[in-house]
Amino acid sequence: MVGILCSLARAITLVATLVFVSSANAQSPADATKTPACELHVWPTSRYCGASFHAGNFRFGGVGTVFDLVLTPKEAAGNKVRSGFGIDRQVQVIAEALKAAGRFHGYTMIVHDPWPSTDMRFSNLLDPAVGRGARATSSQSTCYAELHVAFLTVYKTSLSKKLMSGFLVRDFPANPKADASRILLSNMNRGHEQTGLAKFAFSGELLSNEEVTALEKSFRRLVDQFLLRKKLWG
Repeated sequence: MVGILCSLARAITLVATLVFVSSANAQSPADATKTPACELHVWPTSRYCGASFHAGNFRFGGVGTVFDLVLTPKEAAGNKVRSGFGIDRQVQVIAEALKAAGRFHGYTMIVHDPWPSTDMRFSNLLDPAVGRGARATSSQSTCYAELHVAFLTVYKTSLSKKLMSGFLVRDFPANPKADASRILLSNMNRGHEQTGLAKFAFSGELLSNEEVTALEKSFRRLVDQFLLRKKLWG
């Protein structure tokens, strides 16, 4: 929910190659159509957010007792993460993680520019229809999948600090004109991916080396938690 609220208020063969697709070509990566190799198209996120949860209060609602939790946006914290943990770092972490993920091992990873913040087609993980439809590129590969990173949020409570993210995988049949045959995501009903982030200060404008390392490790755990789920490879 935090990531959704905040969003609202390059090819790597997993053993070898790197390809970048600019925003001008994001809808039609020409290089992607020259080989029959399996393709995993990846969209990192540009949606960074910070938030603080405060103590709430109980009240009586229509279906019983309701607990109101106060959420305060921390824009400076989100900007701080953006300044030192950008798209390239996301891509690097995802590429390393995918080497261990059997489902996409050997795929050529083609990285696109993030979707504009106003384009919620693949980031509104609360929408029951999110991810449905045709491929987001014009690739004609008969072995094709997509991974969308929906958001990155750092948040704190009175007891902990954590990194949260949302992911969306779209799998497609061999027919390039067919709609997605399988959609896997982490949303509010299934639990956003989240992990501890003790070594992060919500104050300041720039990340320290220690904070960058902590973010990389936490994001790697998030990617592993999602991509290495057994149901993803079933």
